[in-house]
Amino acid sequence: MDEFWTAVIGGLVGGSLTAALVTALTTRQVTKAKSEVEDSFRRIVEVRYSRRALLEEVLGPVCAHLKRTGIAFSRWNKRNLALEAGIILESNRQIRDTLLSKYHLLTPELRKSANSLIEHYDMWLEEYERVRGANSSSDQEFVFVGPGGYPFPHEQKRHSLTHWKKLIKT
Repeated sequence: MDEFWTAVIGGLVGGSLTAALVTALTTRQVTKAKSEVEDSFRRIVEVRYSRRALLEEVLGPVCAHLKRTGIAFSRWNKRNLALEAGIILESNRQIRDTLLSKYHLLTPELRKSANSLIEHYDMWLEEYERVRGANSSSDQEFVFVGPGGYPFPHEQKRHSLTHWKKLIKT
């Protein structure tokens, strides 16, 4: 009978140890998998939040102002200070300020385009102040910086729009 109880106790102890070991290993694997899933989910949420902020705070306003100035340029066939100061100046300043204040939201691919736009608008705003500033008596018809070496970066704009469309689709 002693052998029977020894076998039973041995089986219980061995089974308990095996069950404890399997439980520990399983718990460890489940915890690891849960942590990996949570990390993956957190990264997805962060990417989506970043894209949404980029679209709402940068790309949307910049596109609206680019469209606005494009429409204004199509009407701008002679000196029109109201159009120049009311739309062109306002939108150029707004685009530049948005790109500067929200630069941290831009993807590395968009920063090159943003830098080109910022440079163009900085130079345009300087030229505007020089030509139309308070002490200026210039009768210059238009304010342009392209001939001075700072043309509007059309290629950079096209590149940005292509990249922006990809961001919107994903």
